[in-house]
Amino acid sequence: MGRRVLSKQKAEAILRGERRGEILDALRQLPEDVDVRLAADAVLPLVTGDASSKSCWLLGRHCQRLPAAVVRDLLGRLTGHARTAGNPHRDVAIFLTAMVSPELPDDRLVEAWGAALVGLLDLNTTYGWGSRQRREKIRGVAASREMVAALQAVAVGCERVDLDMLAVLCAEGSDASFDALMPHFVRAEQAGDGLTWLRRLRTHANPESKAIQSLLDSAAARLEAISGASPAVDLAQRVGFGRPELFWFDAWLGSTQLNENNVPRYQGSVRVDSRSPRWFRVFLTRVEGIELTRTTFDHQGIERDDLGVGRCAAQELPAWLRLTGGRLGVTWSLGLRSSVRGKKRQALEAWLLGGATGDG
Repeated sequence: MGRRVLSKQKAEAILRGERRGEILDALRQLPEDVDVRLAADAVLPLVTGDASSKSCWLLGRHCQRLPAAVVRDLLGRLTGHARTAGNPHRDVAIFLTAMVSPELPDDRLVEAWGAALVGLLDLNTTYGWGSRQRREKIRGVAASREMVAALQAVAVGCERVDLDMLAVLCAEGSDASFDALMPHFVRAEQAGDGLTWLRRLRTHANPESKAIQSLLDSAAARLEAISGASPAVDLAQRVGFGRPELFWFDAWLGSTQLNENNVPRYQGSVRVDSRSPRWFRVFLTRVEGIELTRTTFDHQGIERDDLGVGRCAAQELPAWLRLTGGRLGVTWSLGLRSSVRGKKRQALEAWLLGGATGDG
């Protein structure tokens, strides 16, 4: 039984916006004689107009069975987008143009386009990073020679690449995939921050690929070296945790005093992370109407101080929270994630909020 197809008149009426809420469903039912440019105009923003993974999911979910003429028009436009730095989904544009040749006959063109979008869906899953389902999807993509070649082109052509795409190359493990991955590890090592994310790739890496395993070992060793030399480890020792290999925490601050919208009048965050060159950051803002009043600083200095509360060194955080609470007339509540657990986590929370209350 064939797919349901809209009439040309109805499909084009929806695509022109006369029935905007039905556009995505209409893309699944386009007739072969639909206005090509009108249809391509509706699809293109799902590739180029939104940096969120949701747009990729919508593209994969609703656009697998486009007419061949529409696919060819899209591929022509995407070729330009694939060459343009700063495009939110440049990686997707490169992937699609590498996967699908406009020179294919109509039936094979539509088949190749659909297969490429199924691959995109497999790379935009909500399953947990180490879950069986996500492993299976990544390995499934890695088993496709065409998809691996397209993802190698993405890795070579883009400085920022989705971690699932890089995970496929780690799972495939060939010399060509190693060559495509290497610049990302070099840039991450130079920046410092990115190594934390790239180290997660070991979850999906091919254990039989010595080159990939060596690359991940190098990243882990570099990350440990950065972490061990970080002032954040000195802070851990000051709090009473000795000198761990790594130390990090994210604290979310909220005043118990609420604004007119019944949310904390003052909100903020503190981040300490031995794995990052920017190892200490503080953000605090007053939530009131549309006005954005904030104080931000890091280990290097203050960036902005609309609230007039100044900055502090990391070891001075408890005193700064107490003094800031007093100056603003609030009491702080705290949410905490950390590399330490159990009693150490309780000790960290007690250290942060020791006496950190205001007059209000």
